[in-house]
Amino acid sequence: MRLSDRELIDLLYQVIAREKVKLDMVAGDLGVAPETISRWRKRGLLSRSSRNSIAVYLAGRGVSLSDLTDHACTLADCPARRPVDRQLQIILESWKQLTIEQRGELSTRALVFCNRNEK
Repeated sequence: MRLSDRELIDLLYQVIAREKVKLDMVAGDLGVAPETISRWRKRGLLSRSSRNSIAVYLAGRGVSLSDLTDHACTLADCPARRPVDRQLQIILESWKQLTIEQRGELSTRALVFCNRNEK
């Protein structure tokens, strides 16, 4: 079950408190101003790109992405055909071998590229 925006924001703040990280450091990792994170908490609303960024940030800190999204998909049980792009196929096949930190880093880099293309 997908977490609501409010639940996702609360989870972010729980991780911040658990790791005793300063808000400006988290903001830097997410590519936003610290005020933006405070605004998320106050309003309880997130854009799709903000949800994705927070999900990847949390995944890099041990929170399962499947807990943050509507579904979990793996290459082994995916009903879709194999990707035509060989690079994508390599990433998908090696995903389970990556550490949580490596998965978070890879996902963050992908989101950065996606967010650049949205602008």
